[in-house]
Amino acid sequence: MSFLASAAFALSLLGVAPAVAEPSLRWPPPMQLMPIEDEGGLASDLLKEDPVVDDWELREDTRSSKLPRIRLEANLRVMSVYSLKTKIGPAHTNHTVNPYRNAHLPVRPALGYRVLFDVKFTPDLVVGGFYTQLLIDGPRRHIHQTGIALGTVNLAPASRVRTSIDIQWADVFVRYVARDSERLRFLVGIGGAWASFRIRLTGYAAGAKGRVESFFAPSFGYLLQVRLVDRLHVFLESTTVLLSVDKFPAYYSDTRFGFRVPLGHELEFMIALSLSSGQLEDLDDLWGGKRVRAGHRWKQASWSAVGADIGLALRW
Repeated sequence: MSFLASAAFALSLLGVAPAVAEPSLRWPPPMQLMPIEDEGGLASDLLKEDPVVDDWELREDTRSSKLPRIRLEANLRVMSVYSLKTKIGPAHTNHTVNPYRNAHLPVRPALGYRVLFDVKFTPDLVVGGFYTQLLIDGPRRHIHQTGIALGTVNLAPASRVRTSIDIQWADVFVRYVARDSERLRFLVGIGGAWASFRIRLTGYAAGAKGRVESFFAPSFGYLLQVRLVDRLHVFLESTTVLLSVDKFPAYYSDTRFGFRVPLGHELEFMIALSLSSGQLEDLDDLWGGKRVRAGHRWKQASWSAVGADIGLALRW
């Protein structure tokens, strides 16, 4: 008998039995996970974590890939024209007319509108333009004791006239899209502009009217828009021109600073502070009209205004 058999027989005589492992009663039985070799397969895709994107990261706007993109804006403009004057007609008879002083035009808000249309043809290029009109219409009043000389008409001091002012300006531009993202939009470019100033004095027996206009090139414009929170954007937009093709010195400027609130379906509500000023001068006017050539005719006007724009903007 072998040694192991002898040892087992001896233990049985002593009443000691070898320990026998009892079967486990756990259910379900424990499972052993086997390693899975998966190189670039489904498991890798499921375990892959999304990259963390900083909220301030300038992610490109997915809408910018849908070209062409069209923007249309329409605004009601209410402004206070605090400076206004013109000089139109022969140099030997005409003088500067201030409608507030000479025609007793009441200082009241002027109503107007502003319309903008542009098209984004490529990711880096926007072509468009805007048109603005501002109207002032006053009641019939006695003119100043010095009278008014406008165009070829001289109105006597006792005349009662009704004053109407029509100011228009427009700009056609090409702008470079420096950034068009969800948080920041910045466009800058150049263009050509036009400005017009009309005045009409309507009396019972006689009246006078005149117009000054000019073309400008080049104009400089930009649009900066920043998202403050999810549903609020702040923007600054400006157009300035300093060179006229037929007048010197001449300039005009139109600047807006305000807020845009998305309403859904590419529609935005906008409200802004507006500043507008223009000057269409003759070089001879710099010396007060004392050194003008014979036969010279004045065609000069200037204005300054501040107010508010309220309107809607649509992009599609």
